[in-house]
Amino acid sequence: RVASRAEGNVLLVNAGNGHTLAALLKSGKVCALLEHHTRRLDPSRFASYLRAFCDGTARDDDPFMEGGHGLFYLGKPPGWDSLDLVAITGPLRERFSLLEAYVGPGRFVFPVPAGDMMMTGPLGLVRAVRRCFPGLLD
Repeated sequence: RVASRAEGNVLLVNAGNGHTLAALLKSGKVCALLEHHTRRLDPSRFASYLRAFCDGTARDDDPFMEGGHGLFYLGKPPGWDSLDLVAITGPLRERFSLLEAYVGPGRFVFPVPAGDMMMTGPLGLVRAVRRCFPGLLD
């Protein structure tokens, strides 16, 4: 499901044991990144902050980001209402399952590539290398 919408507007969140990373894609290109400490994130406040992040109104010096690593925009974000999909991976992904209610049916997924959610990163890196360096891994 993520691959079929990868050229659209997608919010990707990895809820790791220590850090949570969110990447916002617009038309298939990364336009914003955010990183925070997973255990410091209240799920409902984080869901609300992700909306501001997607709308382009979140700032690195917001009180919410205190104690986090920060965020930055590489381009104009698509906006929350224009998201095609929100995908959450990582060992603590269930912590943010309430995002499904914010996003709506059919636009939220917990991806499990190759049947193992811990393979999301490795498989994504292999795909990125193949895309950037054709023939290198053949």
